[in-house]
Amino acid sequence: MKKLLSLFLAAASALAMGTTALAVDTGTATVTKEDAATFAFDTTKSLTYIHSFGNASDTNLTLRISDTGALAGRCLEMAESFSSEVSNQYGGFYIDAADLGLDSFGGYTVTANVKVNKKVNKQTDSLLLFSDGEQWVTANIPTSYPDDYLKVSLTVPAGLKNSKVGISLPITTPYDDVVCYVEDINITDNYGKTLPNVGDVDTSLAKAPNKGLSALSTALFVILAVAIVGGIVYFIIDLKKKYR
Repeated sequence: MKKLLSLFLAAASALAMGTTALAVDTGTATVTKEDAATFAFDTTKSLTYIHSFGNASDTNLTLRISDTGALAGRCLEMAESFSSEVSNQYGGFYIDAADLGLDSFGGYTVTANVKVNKKVNKQTDSLLLFSDGEQWVTANIPTSYPDDYLKVSLTVPAGLKNSKVGISLPITTPYDDVVCYVEDINITDNYGKTLPNVGDVDTSLAKAPNKGLSALSTALFVILAVAIVGGIVYFIIDLKKKYR
């Protein structure tokens, strides 16, 4: 009976482990405009507010909405492709205050989630979240945490007539790959009010299980369960034969 009890406990444990191992993490996407960031990067609508600068043409900087690399939903993907060294005129993108109906970003706080490609660490110690205008203001985005989203924030001092905020990519040696992904940029005034979403939310990205993976997980779980139950039945029959 002890052996039988042990087998049942082992079977229960195996079933529990199987459930955990086969679980599907579906993630959660922003589904309403009201709770969305200023820039959600779900659709190409946000690209109308994004302006490239610097050596973007020399490094073949590309900005696109990506289905991969995001925390949830979609994100902004920035990539570069160049085979020879470029000057110190860094490239990147910025958002113009006028496009959001503002005179400047003075007194505003910009918060962004950024995931840097691990290859970038060999090129530079950090990217820059910046504001430009009357005064150059920056916050570092370290490249020493590859493939992890980092939340970086920058407050533009009140009174400054800074009309630009963005991300600079200080890579000057040959590079050919994604530089980073940007997810959810929030721009908040000094009263703590976040500027409303620019209209780039895709409500079809609501939380939903991957049907293909869910079906596969269910099938594997059923096979595992049948195999374990079959083993228990065989053990009981074999045990009865021995003690007849």
